[in-house]
This record gives sequence, C-alpha cells and structure tokens, in this order.
Amino acid sequence: MTIIGPDAVPLTISDRSNAARFNRVVLGWTPRFKPHRRWQSLLLHALLRGSQLLSKEGAACTKVDVSPRVVFWEGHQVEVRILKPTGPCNGIYLDFHGGAWVMGNARFNDRINSAIARECQMIVASVEYRLARDDRILPSIEDALAATVWTLENMRSEFGVDRAVLGGESSGAHLAACALTSLSLRQFDLSAVAGALFFYGTYDMAGTPSLRKSSGGALIMHGPSPLKNLRRPRAGRSSCMAHPPLKISDG
Repeated sequence: MTIIGPDAVPLTISDRSNAARFNRVVLGWTPRFKPHRRWQSLLLHALLRGSQLLSKEGAACTKVDVSPRVVFWEGHQVEVRILKPTGPCNGIYLDFHGGAWVMGNARFNDRINSAIARECQMIVASVEYRLARDDRILPSIEDALAATVWTLENMRSEFGVDRAVLGGESSGAHLAACALTSLSLRQFDLSAVAGALFFYGTYDMAGTPSLRKSSGGALIMHGPSPLKNLRRPRAGRSSCMAHPPLKISDG
C-alpha cells in the first residue's frame, strides 16, 4: 500500500500491522470524556478556572487590548470580553465558547481570539453566557440573543465598525446558530452579518444518525455519551432552534 501525495511513503504489511496494534493499545487505555457525567464537566471546568487564576489576566492576548464589558438589552444583561487590536478595524467577531453548555468561559478562547483580532484586524467579543448547570439551556440562548442584538445595534457607535461575523465551536456554534435563526424568524435586520463560522456544532438536539451509531471506541470522547448529554437540556425539543420569548425592537 502506498500513500499518494507529494511526500508519498510506502507502507509495508508490517507497518500497517504495527500501526493497528498501536491504535488498539491506545484505545485500550486512553480515558474518554463523558459529558453527560456532570462531575467530569465540573472537574474540567474547575481545572480550567484554576489554570486561569494561576496565570496573568490576558497573558494569552498579545498585542491586543482586553476589557470586560457588561451589555444590556431589553432587560437582559450579559458580559462580553472585548479584544481590540491597535488601529482601525474591519468588523467585529462575536465568539461563543464551547464546553457542552456546562463548562468554559469567555476567557477560554483568549489565545485564538487574540490571533483573530491581530491577523484579521477585527474586534473580538467573546460572550460570557450563563452555563446550563441545571440543564436549563434557555438562559444560555437568551444570553446569546441579547449579546447578538446588542452587538448588531451598537457596533457602529461603540467600535466604529459596520460588519459582524458570528462563530463558535460545539455548544458555542449551537448558540450562535440559535441566535441567528431566532432573529431571522423574527425578521430582524441581519444585513450587517457578513458571515458565520461554526466548528463541530450541535444542530439537532435529537442526535444525528452518526451520533446515534457512535461507539465507545472513539478517542477523546466516549461515543454514546454526547447523545445522553443532549437529552438533558432538550426538555422535549426535537430541534436545537429554540426561540425564547424575547422582545425584538423594530429599530
């Protein structure tokens, strides 16, 4: 067997056998994360917060200004972590961190968000949404909506930009998708949204066919566990696109 490409390397039968043996050994002893077990999520979140407390605030944010900000919209308030590069900016990137809805925070993506701010000359606003520790996902979605609407309504006056990109990974991608879908259904003006950047998001709270068929043999995450995790906050919803009763102003 030969790998086709510019750096092609011939693989012998022995090479393939050794690789298969190595994979079996690794899969045999590597622990898997099970997000439906809340103690595991709480432990990982505690370790994350501990590492952040031991490190200097904003240490991962090189050559950008960092400032926490509490924004208000229609009776809701949510904190956003603003990362701003020097000089004029091309727009604002609204970031929703991942963490299975129950762990992580706005500081979690500091390293990559600071790189986005510098290299793309973008303001980055990372949303400190409420975590669904009690399996109620609605507050998380409400915070995502509030942060999104505030950003779209105030980005010109606050930051001097007129374009926005929403993004996130995993549960963060789900919240960004919920915000955009909910606002679109309410016919909110989304013309200033230049794009959306979603990484491995959850878009079907009933679980996709591949998720339902996943086994416990995958690396990093125990296959059946994410499906169990989806059942906790779903509360009878078959779709991820829940629409909390927030009032959208016509302006």
